[in-house]
Amino acid sequence: MSNEKNKKKIDVLDENTEDIRKDIEEEIKEDSKQTNEVELLKEENGKLFKEKEELNNKYLQALAEMQNYRKRADSELSSHLKYASFNVCRELIKVLDNLDRAIDHGSKDESMKAFLDGFIMIRKQFYQELEKEGVKSFEVLGKPFDPNIMTSLAVVNDNTKADGEVVSQFLKGYMYKDRVLRPASVVINEVLEEEQNKDEENN
Repeated sequence: MSNEKNKKKIDVLDENTEDIRKDIEEEIKEDSKQTNEVELLKEENGKLFKEKEELNNKYLQALAEMQNYRKRADSELSSHLKYASFNVCRELIKVLDNLDRAIDHGSKDESMKAFLDGFIMIRKQFYQELEKEGVKSFEVLGKPFDPNIMTSLAVVNDNTKADGEVVSQFLKGYMYKDRVLRPASVVINEVLEEEQNKDEENN
């Protein structure tokens, strides 16, 4: 009788153990499934984060390009407005050239004095109006030749003047604000090597 009771207890224990084992296996499967889901979610999250970073970088790059474009456009517009009268002024200084020629020619004829005074007054007024636009002539006589603002038309040899010195000008040079409107057309001096050697010997 006792043996039967013990056997029944063992059978019950075996059934309970089997049930517990099954429960544990189910829990392990469930945990494994959840772990896999977590890993998948982590992987998906990583992909989303990477995509977010890429999109953020593209956005920042596009924003920087837009800002650079805006700066360039503003700079070009500012430059255009600043130098808007450049071409017109370059044509108008030709009128000044003609007035200068008329004044120079008239100064040799006494009978033209009255006309000459009128031309001088017109020339002065015309130049003042150009000055308001930013036009200004610059002096070159007696100065060293500067290729940035001068064009050499001829060379003379004079050992009484410095080498590269501007000795005369055919056309005046003009600036428009901070740009060269027209370079001065000049004649420059070139001291011959023999003359330089003589001067050095004399000194």
